Parts: sequence; C-alpha cells; structure tokens
Amino acid sequence: MSATQMDTTSSYGWVRGELDEPYFLMPLSLRQMLGVTREEANQTWFYAYGTILSFFMWSFMYQLSHYFSSALFSTYHTLTREKKAEWNSRIVSNINASLMTFEMLCIAPLHTDIRITITTPTLETPPLLVSFLMCRFTGYMLYDLVLMICYRNSFGDAPSIFHHSLAIVAAVFYRWLSKGIWYFYCLSLMEGTTPFVNQHWFFTISGMKASPQYKINGVIMFLGFFLLRVCLPTALFIQFFVQAWPQRAELPELLIAVTPFWILLIGGLNAFWFVKITRGMLRSLHGQAPAKPIKAE
Repeated sequence: MSATQMDTTSSYGWVRGELDEPYFLMPLSLRQMLGVTREEANQTWFYAYGTILSFFMWSFMYQLSHYFSSALFSTYHTLTREKKAEWNSRIVSNINASLMTFEMLCIAPLHTDIRITITTPTLETPPLLVSFLMCRFTGYMLYDLVLMICYRNSFGDAPSIFHHSLAIVAAVFYRWLSKGIWYFYCLSLMEGTTPFVNQHWFFTISGMKASPQYKINGVIMFLGFFLLRVCLPTALFIQFFVQAWPQRAELPELLIAVTPFWILLIGGLNAFWFVKITRGMLRSLHGQAPAKPIKAE
C-alpha cells in the first residue's frame, strides 16, 4: 500500500472522506425509510448552511428596520419596547411575504424545470432556484420563531409559534426528501395574505380603526385568507389523493404518511385565524369596536 493510500485509508478499511459525508451520519434504516440518496443527503448540508445565512440576514434586516422606522414614522416613537419589536418584525414580515409571493407568481412559473418540479411529486431533485427559495423561507421562519419566543408575552402567541414550527419542519422535511416540492410552493403562496394582516395591525396601532382604508384592508384580508388559506389547503388535500396517492409506490413511505396530516394541521390553523378575521370584519363593517389585532402568519 502506497503512502497516499495509507493517508486516506483508516485502520478499518474505510476510505477517509466517505465517513465524513453527511450520508454516512444517517442510520441505514433511516436512509431506507426516507428514500434518501447520498447526493440528496449531502445537499441537505448545503441547505442547512443556506438557512443559517438566511437567519442572520433577516436578523440584520430586523435591526435595520428599527433605524428606518425611527426616521420615517412618528408613531414609532410613541410605542413601547415590545410594540417597537412587533412593528419591526412586521416590516420584515412584509418584505419576506412580498418577495415570496412575487417569486412564486412571477418568476417560478417562467422556469420549465420549476414547473415540472412543482407538478411532479416523484421528481428527485428540485432546481437550484427552488433550493435557494426554501433556504431563505426557512431562515425567515426560524428568525421569526426565535423573535416570537423572546417576546412571547407580547406578540408571540401559541398559534403563531405552532404555525412557524410546523412550517420549518415541513420545509426541511420536503427539502430533505427532495420530493413533494409542490407542497412547499403552495405554502409559499399562503404568504400572500401576510401584508394585509400586518397592515391591519399598523392601522390599529396608528389609531385608524374608523378609516375607510381599515375596512377595505379588512375585506381584502378576508378574501385573501379564504382563497389562499382555506381553499388552497382544501385543494391540496384533494390533489394529494388524486395525484400523489396513486404514485405512492415511487415515493418515500414517510412522505405519504406525513403529508396529509401536515395539510390538515396547517389548514385547521388557517381556519382558526379565518374565523377570527371574519368576526373582526363583520364587527368593523357594523360599526362595532374590533377585537385586538390579529397575529396570523
């Protein structure tokens, strides 16, 4: 055996470098259950690094929001520390939601590879752009989850914390399997309602509950929630059994077992928020005092 071989071979006969790959850090039974190949497992680590970078990027934007809000909005100076934190979090939330909605509606459909990916449950590996979007989305959800936990007594309510935790697990799960990207695509489209939910809060905190803009925003928020957060999960559930279920032999068992429960959980949570939004809209249209601002993501 040459000196080079001695340097790269362990005393157990394994070639050094193979054992260091993420694929070999996963138990064989887990790899088989997930249907994960070596290439997919290694890509998972790049996804993890991208998510961490995204987390710090959104955290930095949260800090920037403080300086811009101080310079541009007089209402900001009248808020408590907790309300300022929520204000900044909603500014960043609007940026993320606007980017995700624009990309899902205007950029993603223009790419043939992405159209094939989101409509083919058995496709092995998503295009690079989809992986990038998933990294940024997961990093944002992680940043916002940490922020809500830190301010759980102010605006980090239990449904929102549960929603973010569920979204993070779902995004990581589908990216790890590199299959079922269609469900991530639909999850991203649901973010289209977020700017209207946040604007509802901004109107409330600025004392504009009686304004026509407040009522118009409430109606748009109601319609958006109904289409993207009630109808879309329902259509997803039907689509799963129409398209993915017949191909279950080609998909990992865990994907088939988890997906319907994920759709039901996210749909149930959205239905809970939709009921609150409907009640608030009706109260506002009838001239009654609305309840406290809704925190829905």
